[in-house]
Amino acid sequence: VAHEFLARQGVMTRELAAHFPHEMCALHSTVIILFGGPTCALISHNAWLLQWLWPAHPLLSAWCALRIVLSLGRPYLWYHSLRKYSVARNEPTAGLVAKAFIKAQTQPLVKLNGRMGAAFLVWLFVTTAYLCARGLMAGGRAPAEELLWGHCKLNLWSLLAQKLISVLLFFYLISSDALKRTLRPEALDAYSTVVTLTEEDVQRAGNASLAAAESDPSAPRVLCSTECIICVHNFCVGEKVRWLRCPHAFHVECIDVWALRHKNQCPLCQAHIGPPEPTLEELLGEEPEHEHAE
Repeated sequence: VAHEFLARQGVMTRELAAHFPHEMCALHSTVIILFGGPTCALISHNAWLLQWLWPAHPLLSAWCALRIVLSLGRPYLWYHSLRKYSVARNEPTAGLVAKAFIKAQTQPLVKLNGRMGAAFLVWLFVTTAYLCARGLMAGGRAPAEELLWGHCKLNLWSLLAQKLISVLLFFYLISSDALKRTLRPEALDAYSTVVTLTEEDVQRAGNASLAAAESDPSAPRVLCSTECIICVHNFCVGEKVRWLRCPHAFHVECIDVWALRHKNQCPLCQAHIGPPEPTLEELLGEEPEHEHAE
């Protein structure tokens, strides 16, 4: 059951990361930061219960000790996961952020953190079911069991708060403009060239042969149009334009807004402005559909 739960959770996480990579990195990092402390506090409370239960209640003591064992090393695993998500968020494009995040989810220590979290859920479910059943029996729960019941309720409230805050935070992130979801400025500079137009450049505008430019990259670049396709204003002497690798050119202020806030694609030919990005099928781990000749 735990394996099936982790598999389904992994598929859902991969799908969300493919469509909302920056949001998923920010969400996972924030949840670790917000709930790492309360989780450690709950583990400490469990250790406190263990002191009260041992040695009068050996079975309950062993069960509480199991909860502590399932939490050993988790602070380090959280720290490791935070580092992986930070690296993913620094990728130059949204597609590469998604790829790095999905790859991070398959790292052994990140997977171990997920398995330990799932093991805790199993522990909490079994403990809660047992204590609920004991409460329905004649005589009710013993005083020691009441202590453990109070601990379970604290854990359940913590889980409920975590899920509720996660959902609210996710919807806030996807509707917010606080995250940079497209090309990073340093990647745009690395994959393009900014030049100042001369009188010769403006006079030759509109006479470019795109095929010739692609076949001979060393040939002088010529503006393919007399106007910037984004703002529909003519190119003028002294203006700064950004040459893409396609090669197409636009006013620096026009293409920068387009690439940094909207799309990592040329507005004219749809070629990638920055580094190549993985396809949706590659991110989801699906085989691309091919057309077969009859």
